[in-house]
Amino acid sequence: MPALPSARPWCLPTLLLATACGGASAPTAPPPAAVATQLTFTVSPADLRTQAVFATAPAVNVRDSAGARVIDSTASITVSVTDGTTGAVLRGPTTLRAVNGVANYPGLSIDSAGHGYRLTASATGLTSATSVT
Repeated sequence: MPALPSARPWCLPTLLLATACGGASAPTAPPPAAVATQLTFTVSPADLRTQAVFATAPAVNVRDSAGARVIDSTASITVSVTDGTTGAVLRGPTTLRAVNGVANYPGLSIDSAGHGYRLTASATGLTSATSVT
């Protein structure tokens, strides 16, 4: 049986990583942070019956001018009743902070009978959004 080479306790394997580039270049900077400009409903409320919790909880996204979600946004977003019966009040948590650019509104309901209700989402400095019926 052939003899195995003896181990050298003072030798450590190393890994060398190198990149070859032509010409002088400056280090690249990370891309600029996305700037929030608008709100959109990604989930519109469903089943807007009087005094019943909406069957589908609305979700509002914070987006940039290209329509991409701004995942570092913690904007304070308020939803309110638009259209439908005059004087109707939205019940539940109506102002929430976005988490990863999204605000979800579970447990919302409307206190008055009516038709054609829609919700509007608004936040300071951002273009508001209106849900579909």
